[in-house]
Amino acid sequence: MYSGERPAALSAVKRLLNLARRSPLIPIPASDYAAIADSFFDVDIQRVEAEVWHIANRGALNTVRLDATTTKSTIDLQRSRGVIGFRKLNGSIYVALDSAVETAIVAKSAGAATGNVPYVIESRWRISKLKRTQCGVEFTAVGFGTSQMTWHVPTQKKYKIQVSRAGQALWTAAVAPSPKGKLILDAPIDARQPLAISITCQ
Repeated sequence: MYSGERPAALSAVKRLLNLARRSPLIPIPASDYAAIADSFFDVDIQRVEAEVWHIANRGALNTVRLDATTTKSTIDLQRSRGVIGFRKLNGSIYVALDSAVETAIVAKSAGAATGNVPYVIESRWRISKLKRTQCGVEFTAVGFGTSQMTWHVPTQKKYKIQVSRAGQALWTAAVAPSPKGKLILDAPIDARQPLAISITCQ
């Protein structure tokens, strides 16, 4: 039996689909999800200092979780490498790693040690090839729907956002972050093919 054969079952599918669209999730192909699961057992995590880990052989797995954290715990982006961003949730820190960096370094700190380093808090598109510039970031993004990104930025200036593909500009915007440094990027662009995105302070 298929869910579309009965009105009640079809209604349930639509309700769950709408819930997924509203939730802070990253839609990915089923094959990518399977690759993430397969990569789990091969990841090599080595603790090189008290709060520093080298993470290699990740395959398709690019999110790690640090448990037993305190309210003041954060990621030291100055000492880390290959870290796109992080988010605190339910007493843990979820760290997004750059798939373009073979061996990531994740350094945890007991206090605010992000300095003037921008980082992503959440995103509906997958981000890779992140390059932090003097006053912003450049990266590649791919995904479904609109971007729905939230970035932490270090200054209260306005930022210019430019989205392009193969050198052709597709969308630009000027955005001001919140007083706490949160910058919302919601580009209405088809990202099923990779996009080049830059966020630069003005």
